[in-house]
Amino acid sequence: MKDSSDERFIGIKATLIIVFFFVLLELFGQNLIQGFPILIFDSVLRLVFGAICLVVVFKLFGRTPGNVLKFRNNGHALLSGVGVLGFLCFYVVCLAIGFSGITGLTAGLFLAEIVFQQIGAGFFEELLFRVLFCEGFFYSKDTKTNRLIYALTGSVIFGLLHCLGGWYWWTFLFTSVFGLAMSTIYMLSKNIAIPMIIHFLVDFFGHSEGYIVTRSDQTILSLNIRVVAVVLMALASLAMLLFAKNRSGMGK
Repeated sequence: MKDSSDERFIGIKATLIIVFFFVLLELFGQNLIQGFPILIFDSVLRLVFGAICLVVVFKLFGRTPGNVLKFRNNGHALLSGVGVLGFLCFYVVCLAIGFSGITGLTAGLFLAEIVFQQIGAGFFEELLFRVLFCEGFFYSKDTKTNRLIYALTGSVIFGLLHCLGGWYWWTFLFTSVFGLAMSTIYMLSKNIAIPMIIHFLVDFFGHSEGYIVTRSDQTILSLNIRVVAVVLMALASLAMLLFAKNRSGMGK
């Protein structure tokens, strides 16, 4: 395996450049477009930048879109994501237990915000922060230190970027830990299809929650319980990074 500093870090540099232009265009769009159309703009922007990520990955690492998006090592990917899968199941069960009704969600909003926008988010953000950012890991020695450097650095940047609209510690904590879980899956399996699906599902239910009316006695999804669930997700991801076997046999 090559140990070139260019290949190890060029993906990180490319990620930061793409982030800069994406944020610039997103802010520009938000200043010009209001209401329902901004959801469409945001979805299209993410899909376009996701496609750009695929082109950049091909140019830098020679991986075709088909190779990048291929389902591989599915069992290993699911095992590596046991923390985030456990969180997702817990979250969905809690929403179901406290569900009382839905308010304010039209068919148009459902398709634009809950479906299309979250498909774009899962597609673009996983390609950017997992494939492009972490690809250099596969050109480095598979050590615990390297695993932690790539996963933790990427997750912190991922969390910070979700706070550009305003700082809130919970947003940073959740998105950072979620990013850590997604990086863990990708780095231990080189499977980005499963992180994309998980990302979509988490966002799907997360955005749906804003339109769900809960029972007055519903306390199972209190902030304290959410924090505990996120901490457990982080610990599970860190355990996988530290104790999972090396990537021999992972495939190209």
